[in-house]
Amino acid sequence: MNIRREWLKAELHAHTLEDPIDGGRIVSHSAHQLIDEAARQGFDVLAITNHDQMLFTPELEAYAAHAGIILIPGVEATLEGKHLLLYNFQDYTPDWNSFEAVRRSKGPNQLVIAPTHFSRP
Repeated sequence: MNIRREWLKAELHAHTLEDPIDGGRIVSHSAHQLIDEAARQGFDVLAITNHDQMLFTPELEAYAAHAGIILIPGVEATLEGKHLLLYNFQDYTPDWNSFEAVRRSKGPNQLVIAPTHFSRP
């Protein structure tokens, strides 16, 4: 059996100048500049996962689409002192402060990833 695979070039944990923690301190590129550079480098998929900030908007999604990039809604949420990457949680708000908030909102099209060492008491 011959299986044809099409690989997508993706970046799923990117921060931007708009990030309330890293923006301007560590990261100096805006969301638009990140999309432009990702397109220049041939990326197909991008998730902007600023700390405790859902940057995804219809305008940004359209900008990415025009550049040939699928933009996934993402955020690096701080919950109970831990960082979690949340994808497709468009109802996320910065006042989420517990794992229970994620459990209540989690649906079949949403993904939760622990991006760094993660231990729970």
